[in-house]
Amino acid sequence: MVDAYLHATQVIPERLGHAAPGDVSIYEGADAVEQASPAWRLLEGAGTTSFQSLAIARAVARAHVARGERPRVVVVRDNGRPVVVFPTVICRFAGLMTARFLGDPFIQYGDALVAPDATPAHLAAAWSAAADPQVVRLGLFRRVRADSRLASLLTHRATTIGSDEAPFVDVGGGETSNGRHARERRRLRRRLAEQGPLGFEVQQGPAAIGILQETLALKRAWLVERGLPSTVLGNTHWEEVLFAAAAGGSGVLTAARLTVGGATAATEIGLADDKTWYAYVAALVPAFAKFGPGHVLMDDILMWCAETKRTIYDLLPPSQPYKHALATGRVAVNDYAIAFGPLGHAAALAVRGLPAAKRLAAALPLGLRQKMVGAYLRIAAK
Repeated sequence: MVDAYLHATQVIPERLGHAAPGDVSIYEGADAVEQASPAWRLLEGAGTTSFQSLAIARAVARAHVARGERPRVVVVRDNGRPVVVFPTVICRFAGLMTARFLGDPFIQYGDALVAPDATPAHLAAAWSAAADPQVVRLGLFRRVRADSRLASLLTHRATTIGSDEAPFVDVGGGETSNGRHARERRRLRRRLAEQGPLGFEVQQGPAAIGILQETLALKRAWLVERGLPSTVLGNTHWEEVLFAAAAGGSGVLTAARLTVGGATAATEIGLADDKTWYAYVAALVPAFAKFGPGHVLMDDILMWCAETKRTIYDLLPPSQPYKHALATGRVAVNDYAIAFGPLGHAAALAVRGLPAAKRLAAALPLGLRQKMVGAYLRIAAK
């Protein structure tokens, strides 16, 4: 369905009441990212992650529009030069118009693109436009890294509704974990090699599509087996973002595969830039699972990162024990909310209760969870 709002528009800056005329532009609808793309290209890579790349933004914008959601991108300029691009999407949560980061829930880090010399006033102007009470009743801004340029502003302007950590490996920092875990990884490699010769490959662009297809099929089956829900995997719109990232040839999507005797044992799909591999989704082949192929594959990816001069292997939130066994550091990641009016505040309270609801769902009998997740995946794939 294509409504009038699916065409890009530019809002008159004076209405926002926080910046000089011409400093703030807002682009809305299906063309919003394209309208903002000249500014986006200038700021891309200025301290942001691969999740804020223009290639990913274009793909997630298409997914949002297909879901009936409205991309909305704020651009702040100083003397005509872009200094902030704040990408959001307008959707409904609990029946209320809600602003989220563009790409949520696909993206694992939410952020704005910010020039190194952007001032607090520039960020405040972008925030006032992104969380405009004349447009939305609720703002939900998830997975903001503590080292993001937005973190301080959100801490003061919004309410923290969730906290987590993202473990990472400093690839150039020497030994990646304690001696016991290093010995365990070597032991697993030996055991796996007893099953057949080990092979490792990394593919980017269209060549990665085969590994991507294999990974998603394995991961969907794993989710159903354990009765675990996913808002992305199994959803046609969000999975298509991964295929679009591969087909686009930008190199953002990078796929790794570990083989044993020529047969796939483990795979991992990462989003990569010239500095960091973001470990997006991994999968194991059940026949090899007891031999720890996932650990061996991560070791191989770390070596590939070192060879290609990438310095960080980012394991992404949520914080989990197996990630900390490998990690050399961690960064705090927070979720924020801002609410307007009684209904907005009630919805924000409901968001706070979601982790408890997830824990209750996880306590359900496995058979019931499997049926629920299987039904969800069948519906989401339509």
